[in-house]
Parts: sequence; C-alpha cells; structure tokens
Amino acid sequence: MISFRNHDNRTVEFSPGLNVIWGENGSGKTSILEAIYSLSIGRSFRTSDRKQMIQKEKDYFRIVGKFEAQGSKSNVAMSQLKDGRRKITFNDETVKGFRNFVGRNPVVLLSPEEQGITKGVPAERRMFFDKLFSIASHDYFEALTEFNRVLKQRNSALSAVKEGHQSSASIHPWNEPLADCAQRIWEMRENLWGKYSKHLKEVLQKLNDNSVDLEGLYSSKTLTSKEDFLITLEKNERRDIALQRTMSGPQKDDYSFLFNNEDIRQFGSQGEHKLALILIKLAEFKFIQELNDTTPIILLDDVLAKLDFHRSEVVMALLEKNVQTIITTTNLVNVESHGIDVKNTNNMSLYLERPCSN
Repeated sequence: MISFRNHDNRTVEFSPGLNVIWGENGSGKTSILEAIYSLSIGRSFRTSDRKQMIQKEKDYFRIVGKFEAQGSKSNVAMSQLKDGRRKITFNDETVKGFRNFVGRNPVVLLSPEEQGITKGVPAERRMFFDKLFSIASHDYFEALTEFNRVLKQRNSALSAVKEGHQSSASIHPWNEPLADCAQRIWEMRENLWGKYSKHLKEVLQKLNDNSVDLEGLYSSKTLTSKEDFLITLEKNERRDIALQRTMSGPQKDDYSFLFNNEDIRQFGSQGEHKLALILIKLAEFKFIQELNDTTPIILLDDVLAKLDFHRSEVVMALLEKNVQTIITTTNLVNVESHGIDVKNTNNMSLYLERPCSN
C-alpha cells in the first residue's frame, strides 16, 4: 500500500488461516480490510469517493494484492490519482470493465458499515444482493448492467418530455429493451434468491438456537409476461413523465428479513440486528462458495467488540474451519479469550501503532 489512507508504504503478508490485526482506533486496521475489499470488488465499502482514500498531501494511492486460490495465482493492482483517473490491472492487464473482474477473488465482509442491510432502506438491500448475485453470475451482472443503461436512457427521455424538449414518442423506443432486460433480471433473481435462501436456512440450523428464527423475503413486481410489463409502462407513462423516472421494474424490488416473524427493520433490537447480519453474511459466504466453486476470504471489522461474549462465541463457532479470515480488533486478549491461538503456525497477528500527528 502506497499513500493509502494512513499507510504510507506498507506490505502485509497474511497466513492461510486466521489473521488478527490489532491496535488502537485510528491505527489503520480497517484501511487494510478496505484495501483487500477494493482489490476484490473494485470499490471501497467506506466511501464512494475514491479520492478520499489518497493520503493527505499526496497525489495518488496504489494498492497491490497477490491472491491464491485452488492453485491459481493472480495479481491485482489499483491506483487512483487526485485528478480522478483510476486504473485497475488484473495479472498486469488493464481492466476496462468489471465483467471479467468481479468474482475472481471474492471476499465476504462483516462490518458495521454494512448494517444498512438490516436497518436501511430497500435500495441498500437491493445494492447488497445485486452485488452478491453479480459476483455469483456473470449473466446477472451483464443483464443488470444493460438494464441500468436502458433505464437511464428512458429516464433521460422522460425528463426531456417533461421539460418540453421532445414528444412522448421519444420514450417508446426504450420500452421494449427495458422489458427484455427486466424479465431476464426477474427470472435470474428468483433463481439466485432461492439458492441464497437455502443457505440462510442452513446457517440458521447450524446456529442451533431455538430462540432465533430468521427468514428472508424477496418482494418482486414480477409480471406474467413481457407484454404485461409493456402495458404497465404505457399505462403509467404520464406518471413517469411527471416524476421524470420509471416507477415500474426490477429497480423497485425489495428484500426483507423477519426476525422471529417480525420485520427486523422496524422491530429489531440492536442485538437482533447484529446477530441477523452475521447470519446473512455467513449465508453469503456459503452462497459464493457454491456458485463460484471457490472459497471467499472472510473480513471481520471489529465485530467481536460490537457483541456480548455469548454472541461473540456464536460468531467464532459458525466460522468455517480452514478458511482465510482477517479480523481487526482493538484488544488481542478479546480474540484470544475465544480460543484463538495467534501463535499457531497457520495463524498470524499484526500490531499497528497509531501514527503520530504532526
């Protein structure tokens, strides 16, 4: 890592087992997870503005990662300049689009930053599952990319009609391609959601706690045919023009979670939200493992500090054995109290000092 957050020039080599990064808040623990996540997904989980990751008074950052899975090795590099230019390379070849990049080196992140999955608005859950399904299926990624492109064009036409620059006839050429993409996405979402739900149930069974029930629901505006969707677009055209956006389609689907038969977003306690997120993310791990035929790296960002000891025990017990896991914590003793031997040759610990302020 060069000029990345508060890491000026740092190299970290991880063990294949459990890795613990510990130190005070502000020492750069989460930034290391952010670098790994960025090299896997192509973006940060902390900010949408990549320039924020550039160290103060520097002109760029560069991060490089070497991944190995099932005997296959790959090198990924990302650089970001203050002027906005970014470059990602995969095995020294420039990545021009994410189609052949996303899902190559998958990670599963469990962080307070992702609590919006259970607490947030529908768009946050759609974003989570769109990312997950794109990692698992290139076909889904391509269909979603094309749908978003066509949706943007139709919305642009709606705005032009609203502002009096074009007639409503300019909207119609976008309806059929939008319907085509929508039907493909709905069909794939139904299939992929079924696979994810299966893993969520398996994780819940493994928890073996009769006082906890977590059920996922997918609410879709799926219509019986492409023709029905086209009729809906035509019927709602005036409303769409008034709002300057398309109000029907996969972009309005929702996912929700019931904790003990109640909507967790409305009725869940802090502890229930934390436990639900753990189960959701563990199901994500199993889902990627099945569909990608590879084992993701698990990233746990100060998770144990956010849970009581009993729930912490649950997390550690549910973690898959022999899976590369990277944990950040402010207290190494907290991790060791759960039976983790950082001196084991398969594990590793790294202490970070907080940089001195000038």
